[in-house]
Amino acid sequence: MIDHFLTTMIARWTVDKTIEQYEKDQRENASILKPPALIFILGLVDLVFFSGVLLACVIFVKDFRALLICSAILGCFVLLGLFLMAYQKNFLLVYQSGTMIYRNLFRVTRTFNCREIACACYTDGGGIKIVFRNGKKLHFAKEESGFAKNMLKCEHIKCRFMDADNPITKVSLNPVLMFVLWGVSGAMALTGLAFPEMLLLGIFMLLICVLCQTSYTVYDKQSRILTRRKWGFAKTYDMHFHSAKPFYENGHLMKIEIYSGKKKVASVPASIEYKNRAKLLWVLCSISV
Repeated sequence: MIDHFLTTMIARWTVDKTIEQYEKDQRENASILKPPALIFILGLVDLVFFSGVLLACVIFVKDFRALLICSAILGCFVLLGLFLMAYQKNFLLVYQSGTMIYRNLFRVTRTFNCREIACACYTDGGGIKIVFRNGKKLHFAKEESGFAKNMLKCEHIKCRFMDADNPITKVSLNPVLMFVLWGVSGAMALTGLAFPEMLLLGIFMLLICVLCQTSYTVYDKQSRILTRRKWGFAKTYDMHFHSAKPFYENGHLMKIEIYSGKKKVASVPASIEYKNRAKLLWVLCSISV
C-alpha cells in the first residue's frame, strides 16, 4: 500500500514538474515551443532500466514462450524511452515575423504563414486549435497554450469558442465515448441472446447508456437559465439568483457547482470527457479551463 502510494506520488510529481517547466519555458521565451529537458532524462532512464531488464530476461529466462511475452512487453517500454528522447530533441515550434516554423519528431520541417490563419478556437481540454485557410490545423494542448496565445496576440487574432455566437451551450458526454459505450453494450446484449448468462449484464449496460444519454446540461446565455437534466429528470436554475463556482481535483476541473447564496443546490459534471465544458465554464464563471 505504501509502495503504491509512493510510486503514485513520484509519478504525479514528475508529470507536474514537467508541465510546470514546460509552461515556465514559454513564459520566459514565448516565441519558442520545445519540450523540457526533463522529458529526455525520463526517456533515458526508461531506456536504460528496461533495456537492462530485457537483457536479464534474455540471459536467465529459459522458456521460449515466457521470453517472447516478456520481450514484447519490455520492448514497448524501451521504444517508449526512445520516443521520449527523440521527441524532446527533435520537436520544435518557432514563431518569428508572422511565420511559424514547425519541426516534427522525424525532423521534417514545415512553415506556416500566420496571415493564412482562418480562426482560432478554444478546446474542451483547455488548449487551442488553429485552423488555416487551406484546411490545415495545429492543435496546442493546455500546457502549450502560452505559445499559441502569444502568437495570436502578436498577430491580432482573437481566440473564441467554435460556436461562440450560439447562446445555447449543451454539455454532455463526448459523442465518441457514447458511441463506444453503445457499441459495447449492444454487442454484449446480442451475445446474451446466444449465451443467456450474459443477457442480464448486456441489459444492465444498455440501461446505463440510456441514463448517460438522458443526462446533460443546457445553459441559455440570453435568459440565463441553466437546465440540469439527470437520468431524464430536469431541474432549472435562474442564474440571476444563483452563482457558479468551479471545483478542481488535483488541478483538474471536475465539475461546476451551483449555489443559492452559500448553499450548494446542484453540480454540473465538467471533467475532460464532457463536450463543451470549457465554454460552459467561461459563460458561467468567466474562467478558462
